[in-house]
Amino acid sequence: MRDNIKDEIMQLAELQFLDSEIAKIMELPEKKLTAEYRDVIDLGRLRAEAEVRKAILKAAKGGEMSAQKVFMSLNRKAKMGASHDIFADLS
Repeated sequence: MRDNIKDEIMQLAELQFLDSEIAKIMELPEKKLTAEYRDVIDLGRLRAEAEVRKAILKAAKGGEMSAQKVFMSLNRKAKMGASHDIFADLS
């Protein structure tokens, strides 16, 4: 098995691939992937989301109206303890 498997899995998770897609790319059974690397997958997805949120905040502070709208939606959800799906209100 590759030495940097956790890094590879995290990178794929940051790209928001589904668990089944990560398993195929990594040539692992999906059950093994999710059993052994669930925390790595979750962390990768959250890190990517954090980077996107940082970019949204920066754009919002710079006066971009669409970013301000998204940020305020995130702010309301955070105050209510709601889901962290940042794109749900954009559709």
